[in-house]
Amino acid sequence: MKLIVLGLGNPGQQYTNTRHNVGHSFIDYFSNLNDSVFEKKTHFLISQCLHFQTKIILLKSTSYMNHNGHGLSNFLRKWLLPQDIFLVIHDELNLALNKIKLSSGKGAGGHKGVLSIIQELGFSPLRMRVGINTTQPSQTNVSDYVLANFSASEKDSINNLYPKVVHAIHLLCDRGLSAATNYINRYPIPTPPQL
Repeated sequence: MKLIVLGLGNPGQQYTNTRHNVGHSFIDYFSNLNDSVFEKKTHFLISQCLHFQTKIILLKSTSYMNHNGHGLSNFLRKWLLPQDIFLVIHDELNLALNKIKLSSGKGAGGHKGVLSIIQELGFSPLRMRVGINTTQPSQTNVSDYVLANFSASEKDSINNLYPKVVHAIHLLCDRGLSAATNYINRYPIPTPPQL
């Protein structure tokens, strides 16, 4: 079995620490954790690692957020077999910071990167939605909010979530979707047993 994980975000150093780049940030974290390096493919940066018998393929689009789905159909046609799993990780303004929801079949909810994925594939795939909402001031434009950098405390909170997301992905590989969902959809999310 193979697991393909696409983290949504914008390319470029200026976006690295923004709320909208949680997907890219997590993919970088997971890749570093496994000492795997990225190579350039058409439309994507790709990194590969192994979790027991499961090959995990980590993806970051080289297109901007609103076009993160560009080229995805062709990529999955070549790489994704019927027994494999495809997962998208992205920021979610409709969830509070420190909350995560693993779900499929949901609409884009105003997220342009997710909309690009759905339009490209024709369906809404399995998604790990990472909450970024810290009750932003009502006068703040949504675009300005998601493209702003995390505060130091917010960044700490997000960084503390990443090992839990890794554990959920390992559960998805080892024990299936139900086990991964039951773990990551709780609040507060329990500390993984190995930490």
